Amino acid sequence: MIEALDFDVVVAGMEVSQAAPLPAFIQATPTGLILAKDLTFEEWGAIGSSFGTALQTAAWCIGDWMVYGERKWGKQLVMAGEAFDPKSTRIPSELFDQAITATGLDRQTLSQYASVCRKIPMDERRIHLSFGHHRLLAPLPSPQRLEWMAILDSESKSGLPTVKRLGISIRIAEQQPRIVSDEEITSRGEQAGHDNYVPHLTRLLTVLRKTVPGMNDEQREALREDAEQLLDLLNDL
Repeated sequence: MIEALDFDVVVAGMEVSQAAPLPAFIQATPTGLILAKDLTFEEWGAIGSSFGTALQTAAWCIGDWMVYGERKWGKQLVMAGEAFDPKSTRIPSELFDQAITATGLDRQTLSQYASVCRKIPMDERRIHLSFGHHRLLAPLPSPQRLEWMAILDSESKSGLPTVKRLGISIRIAEQQPRIVSDEEITSRGEQAGHDNYVPHLTRLLTVLRKTVPGMNDEQREALREDAEQLLDLLNDL
């Protein structure tokens, strides 16, 4: 039997963002939204803000829910004879299947939610930062992540940088954390479509960190040979 979660304990000490209820003049249905014909621009905008808050909250809640299931029942769900490490980032397929059925979300989205929640404890999460901001900060060591969050806290008074600008800033100013200016981005030749390799590289590094320790000598040698193609490309630049 699955134990009920004590949400007062789970969220103790954390300021939780809650989605505002939808106004009485609109109605949400399983297949769409019924809107009054005479909405003001402000009322229309408030509805969108309510949806945005709900989506941000849902990402955290689903991620924490996934991590809870992974840590509590993972040992029972892994394949017969396979050792289970409660600190592992591997989520058993059976747990994924259950989560996909329950939420309707795809495996990659669920994995991303769980990964961010696993890496960033509740006391480090910021209510004024989007889940996207947290996603970019999640791979960083905690001291470095907190340094970036302090910078974002100060920036929030004048307007938070976009998730994209934060990603560029982390890449450009990793050694001296700061939110880079438009001029600095332009001077380095950074443009909107030029950082698409970042999520792929991050995903590759995540996979390698999990799989390399379990490789035999032959598999590691094959990996070295494959990696030489990347090194050759960079050396030719």
